[in-house]
Amino acid sequence: MVENGVFESVEQARSEVFSYIEGYYNRIRLHSGLGYKSPMEFEKQLEIKNERSRESFVS
Repeated sequence: MVENGVFESVEQARSEVFSYIEGYYNRIRLHSGLGYKSPMEFEKQLEIKNERSRESFVS
């Protein structure tokens, strides 16, 4: 971004928006639909739950 929050080009604006969405909004931000967890935290807990389910199924 340049001064006054104006992008130098449309491509730069697209790149900055993409970086924000993929780098913060979708990965780090807490989501109400995920029980106010970040997607990374939710996926980690889901994987642990799935591993436990597989272990109990195999036993």
